[in-house]
Amino acid sequence: MAKPAANPEQALAAALDEAALQGLKLERLLVSFSGGADSTALLLAASRSLRPGQRLEAIHFDHGWHAASADWAAHCVALAAALGVRCRVETFTAAVPAGASLEAFARDLRYAALSAHLDRHTVGLTAHHAEDLAETFLLMALRGSGPHGLASIAPSRPLGDGLLWRPFLGLSKAVLQAYVAAAGLEVLEDPANRSPRYDRNYLRASVLPALRRRWPGTDGSLKRAARLQQEAAAVLDELADESLVACGAEERRLPLAGLQRLSPALRRWTLRRWLVQNGAPLPGARAIDRIATELLNAAPDRIPLVDWPGAAVRRYADALWLTPKDVPALRGEWRWAPPAPLRLPGGWLSAEQAVGQGLAVAAVEGSQLRVLPRRGGEQLQLPGRHHHHSLKHLWQAARVPPWERARVPLLFIEDRLVAVPGIGVHAAYAAADAAAGWVIRWSPDDELRGPTVG
Repeated sequence: MAKPAANPEQALAAALDEAALQGLKLERLLVSFSGGADSTALLLAASRSLRPGQRLEAIHFDHGWHAASADWAAHCVALAAALGVRCRVETFTAAVPAGASLEAFARDLRYAALSAHLDRHTVGLTAHHAEDLAETFLLMALRGSGPHGLASIAPSRPLGDGLLWRPFLGLSKAVLQAYVAAAGLEVLEDPANRSPRYDRNYLRASVLPALRRRWPGTDGSLKRAARLQQEAAAVLDELADESLVACGAEERRLPLAGLQRLSPALRRWTLRRWLVQNGAPLPGARAIDRIATELLNAAPDRIPLVDWPGAAVRRYADALWLTPKDVPALRGEWRWAPPAPLRLPGGWLSAEQAVGQGLAVAAVEGSQLRVLPRRGGEQLQLPGRHHHHSLKHLWQAARVPPWERARVPLLFIEDRLVAVPGIGVHAAYAAADAAAGWVIRWSPDDELRGPTVG
């Protein structure tokens, strides 16, 4: 068993050794640098531990919520420069949404900004330490979190196109402070870190000291508990992945038949995993319970939904569908001449030229297509069919859900419907076998898979 790291440089070296064992070629280290003692220790250790072929950079996040925040940013840039490191400053202007947690909102902003600077050759480094892990475990327990929340702070995880590493989870804050003090470096202290109005500060100042007095091994015990929860969460994810395969899960669509055969507990974990895999913001346990009960037990002709900030799950045609919380209907009228893409409210129309597919190029030469939203009563005769069919019937047959139909643009030549993305082209306007055609694509802004005419 590897000997525990005794100082920040050893801890960082161990993390880089692990990366090398995983075959990762980390050409760039990007340190999240607040100027506090913890991140100063991380930047100092990284500057002293840099390996051949690697470069080191820092990034400071200025939320602008304190009168001295610009001075703090200047301090970080100067200290990094003294260590031979370039420090980038990211300034935020977003206001905290009503009812949102200031801590959570700030954390999400930082991680989103950090992820934008990571790629497959870059590792982002944060200075979370043993006390941070203990505080997070207790916070998650007090919020009634399951294994994924109680897993607390992972040593590493994917972030953006790169990786996020936390090499100091085995070190105490006191070790980091002593390391910085020995180097004679000045550090910043955010007054907000002492305010008991924040839950984490209250745990840090009042609860954890009392626990440590009664149980001196508190930090080690909480670290072991977090590691066990990480293992439990990983096992649950494996089971849920197998269940998703057995259920025939698709991108943003989950058939009900397989889901209903699962036990209630596994059904909830499978739903959670499906949301994670599709990049949805995770709802609370109550919302997942509602999905697993209200939506699964709804009458087949109903289209119920469960929504939460950032996303919604709807039931339609014996499946669950992951959608944006709001799906506004398309409104207006436009003229379009392919192949130039057309920007519409809520997405893009584009055209790719092909042979024997799509809308005949000859049919639209010298004129522009009219682009309209659905108004009701439209009909389309598809190639190989002898009769027109209502667009509603064609959409139902193609399993296009109602909320999507309201925003799909329809293509007309004069007053005749000639193409519908995801459905097809009117027989009289379809490209013949050897003729040039436009394959029309509709790409909604929410990055749902765009339907194709072809």
